[in-house]
Amino acid sequence: MKELYGFTLIEIALVFVIVSLIGSLLIPLTEYWDQQRIELTQQRLEKIKEALLGFAVIHGYLPCPAVDDNGKETGRDLKGWRCDTYDHSDGYLPWADLGVGRYDAWGNPFRYRVDGWFSNSDGIYTSITAPVGKTENSLKVTDRQAYQLNIFNDSSYRANIVAIIFSCGKNGRPDNDNDADGIPNSDAICSNDEIGDKHDYVQDVYVEDQFDDLLTWLPKYILLNRLAAVGRWPP
Repeated sequence: MKELYGFTLIEIALVFVIVSLIGSLLIPLTEYWDQQRIELTQQRLEKIKEALLGFAVIHGYLPCPAVDDNGKETGRDLKGWRCDTYDHSDGYLPWADLGVGRYDAWGNPFRYRVDGWFSNSDGIYTSITAPVGKTENSLKVTDRQAYQLNIFNDSSYRANIVAIIFSCGKNGRPDNDNDADGIPNSDAICSNDEIGDKHDYVQDVYVEDQFDDLLTWLPKYILLNRLAAVGRWPP
């Protein structure tokens, strides 16, 4: 009968070395794929921004958000000229109307926020006192330390943001002020959180288990310059 022997100390040591090596390789590989997904999502966000400009060139205004993830602009009032939620329009991206992808690199739906005076189907709001187009709500973007990343003025309703698009990132839920309903997100999903006067958003660097949202915005003057170039603005 063949005798059985236990592992020697050298063999056990080799197993530990191999396991450690595999573990050290897996961590950089995970970080690599995270970075790849971040870059892919950022590319998709830029395509969405360009698609919003294209939509505005065709229609003369920006779309309302989609109420659900069917990708179709929804929520215009009975007259059809403005979003039901008006300046409080926070929801899903109308990806089908824009001709773009619906998901970020983690498979989460993109979210979208539009300023009410730039989604009016009878033309972007303007007046003698606001020849370059006021904003109905002063959309604000800050970092996690509350440092402002865009120019805005609450008293005069002038902000340089007319639309915000963002991904809920790796954890699949909105973080910090991007969580519209203010409820802790232990099991929340990147869903439509339509609330009252929400206009503060957060953009910052990726921090594992703390913040991973990816956000971009459409500046007002880029939109108006594009519309002016094709004779769509002033109305």
